[in-house]
Amino acid sequence: MIHYQIWFDLKNKSSDHEFQKNVKSFLDLIKQRGLILDYLILRRKFGFGPEGIGEFNIHIVVDNIDTLDKISELMIKGDKEILNIHKKMAKFIKNIKYGLYKRWMM
Repeated sequence: MIHYQIWFDLKNKSSDHEFQKNVKSFLDLIKQRGLILDYLILRRKFGFGPEGIGEFNIHIVVDNIDTLDKISELMIKGDKEILNIHKKMAKFIKNIKYGLYKRWMM
């Protein structure tokens, strides 16, 4: 399994509920299509966490790296449903950082 991490801040904190609705719609759609196994949407609390990685974290779990390529291909090819939801979600994000992890030890 591959763990894809996205850290970010919101451009406007007053829109966090609208952002949450859009990001959940996007992740639910790609999960329904069998492209991801699971996801978490996390928010830092009480200021705890490393500086510079953002207040929010999306943790996506996929079978393998090829699955992330399939998601990218859908966006490049212009899958209207995915692109529409992604645009609604992405307009809220700033200071974005990415990470890709694989389980190291059993």
